[in-house]
Amino acid sequence: MAATTCYSLCLCLFFVSFWIVYILYSAYFVILTTDPKVKDKTGEKKKSKKMISMEAKLEIIAKHERGVRIIDLANEYGRNPSTISTIIKQKEAIKKLQPSKGVTIISKLRTNIHDEMEQLLLLWIKVKQLVDDSVSEAIICEKAGAIFQDLKRDVTETEVESSQGGEGFKASHGWFDNFEK
Repeated sequence: MAATTCYSLCLCLFFVSFWIVYILYSAYFVILTTDPKVKDKTGEKKKSKKMISMEAKLEIIAKHERGVRIIDLANEYGRNPSTISTIIKQKEAIKKLQPSKGVTIISKLRTNIHDEMEQLLLLWIKVKQLVDDSVSEAIICEKAGAIFQDLKRDVTETEVESSQGGEGFKASHGWFDNFEK
């Protein structure tokens, strides 16, 4: 009888420890899959995508033109040498860009229409402020969309295809936060 009790106790301990391991593994798996900063398989943290400001890009171009090597620029700015090479290859396009006041980072989706729209929107806001009209975020976003559509309509079909690639504009809360800065 003592052997059956011992056997039952061992069997019970085995199942309890099995369930503890299973629960711990399940919790680890849930944490691993829900944390967006962790890769799925290796558990290593993902690198966050860092945009390079226009000012930094212009500095990189100027330093490269003075003879600084790409690898040295990559080390100085903490970037991959291929990123620096891409900036150097695009230097003519980067130099031509004249972003709106306060815009520090240019993305691929941003076109001259975006810059012109923001400049016109700033003028519209200043006029509204001069006549003491109140403007809310919703009104500004609505006006930004209307100005963008007007500008887009004024541009010929070939210019829209080459400069914008068929992309549109959405005056989102995120856009407004960046515009406000």
